[in-house]
Amino acid sequence: RVLQHARRDARISGVVIEVDPLRAGWAKVEEVRDLIAAVRAAGKPVHALLTGDFIEEKEYSLGAAADRVLASPESGLLLNGFAAEILFYRGAFDRLGIEPQFLQFKEYKSAAEPFINKAMSPAMREWVTAMLKDIDGRFVRYVSERRKIDEPALRALMARGGQTTGEAVKARLLDGVGYRDELEQGLGGDDSKTGAKRHLASAGRYLSAIGLQTQ
Repeated sequence: RVLQHARRDARISGVVIEVDPLRAGWAKVEEVRDLIAAVRAAGKPVHALLTGDFIEEKEYSLGAAADRVLASPESGLLLNGFAAEILFYRGAFDRLGIEPQFLQFKEYKSAAEPFINKAMSPAMREWVTAMLKDIDGRFVRYVSERRKIDEPALRALMARGGQTTGEAVKARLLDGVGYRDELEQGLGGDDSKTGAKRHLASAGRYLSAIGLQTQ
C-alpha cells in the first residue's frame, strides 16, 4: 500500500526499503518487485538496505529491484542456488500403527505423497526439479538484467557460495556498504528539483497521514 500510493503522491520524492530476512514466498517477492518498478517508472529513486547475518536469494532479489542496493557491513551474501527439503511422515505412521488413506488423481498430484510414501516418487521428483529450475532461471535472469552482470558470470559467483559485502561490491552485486543512519543522512538536504527540504517518514506514519491504518 505504501508503494502503490507513494508512486502517485507528488510529495514523495523517493523511497527507502529495508529488507530483513523474509518469510514470504516467491510470488509475493515478485509482486513487490513489480511495485518497486512502478515507483521507479514514476521517476522516484528507490534505495534498498539489506540486513541480517546472511542475505539469501529472496532478500537479494527484492533489493535488486531498487536503483541502489546497500548492505549492512556485518552481513554476508549467501547466493548459492536453490534446494527443496520435503519431510515424509510414512515411516513414523508405520511405527505408530497408522494407515494413511488418500485418493490420488494422476501421478503428478503429489500433495499426499509425504503421508503415504517414505521418499519421492519419480513424478514428484520431476516436478520439484522443474520448479527449482524455473525459480533459479527467473532469479538469474532478473539479477543479471538489473545488475548488468552476464548470466555465466553470475552463476560463477553463485557457485562460489558465500561472499562478504566487500566482495559483493567488487562483483557489482552491491553498490555499497553502510548502516541505516548513514543511508538516511545521505538522502537528507534539499530536493534538487524543487529546492524543498526533504523529510523522512516511516511507512506507518505515511499510511496514517493519507488516512490508511497500518496492519
